[in-house]
Amino acid sequence: MNVFNGSVIKQLRKAHGLTQRQLGEVLGVKKSAICMFETNRRGTRIAYPHLVSLSELFQVPISAFYEKPAETP
Repeated sequence: MNVFNGSVIKQLRKAHGLTQRQLGEVLGVKKSAICMFETNRRGTRIAYPHLVSLSELFQVPISAFYEKPAETP
């Protein structure tokens, strides 16, 4: 099962010269929500429509926001 990696949002946001507030306005959420998405704050889930919007905005596949968990021996 792939794990959401919010740091990708931060990297893409900064690469596009956006603040958390600006990105929040695009997604229709508060700056604090963007902060929680970026830091993978426990209990915070990003809604699928927001993932679609991020994917379209940054022109990356939705899978770019996920990573495979480390394999255990």
